[in-house]
Amino acid sequence: MKNPAEYTSIDVAMDIIQHVETGRYLVLEKGLEYQEKRERYNPEKGGIPWEIPGGKIELKTEEYTDKEIKKEAWRELDEETSLSVDRQDFVEEALKEDSYSIRQESVDITFYPVFYEFGGDPEAVEISPEEHEAYEWITEEEFLERMTGNEIEALKRFM
Repeated sequence: MKNPAEYTSIDVAMDIIQHVETGRYLVLEKGLEYQEKRERYNPEKGGIPWEIPGGKIELKTEEYTDKEIKKEAWRELDEETSLSVDRQDFVEEALKEDSYSIRQESVDITFYPVFYEFGGDPEAVEISPEEHEAYEWITEEEFLERMTGNEIEALKRFM
């Protein structure tokens, strides 16, 4: 787990995964190590331990193409869930103009949300135990009640 102080700015690919049959969204619970070391994940300190799949974009370029954003989102989804999502499941409207930026923990963060429609088995998720404790498929209402403003903002871009 990297310390946010190591960065002045980062770009993050975010995966909004909606199950086609149920309309529910995939969320992951951060592992206990993350919850203990980072207040924003620690429910005992007012944090929210749930997040959507995603992570730091690892490309070494100043500007990304839509294809590169999707590839990074797909890579993060695979690393965190082993979910077999076909690249055709990307919804084409999920492009870089959907990005948005915030400042969090003294770091400038630009989020690049990507939306998938997943038609496979919702129980096929295999979380990465180094990073997450559990996963759930939740309704839009539950998403809006339980998730952070960053995830809610990402979802709103596709509603």
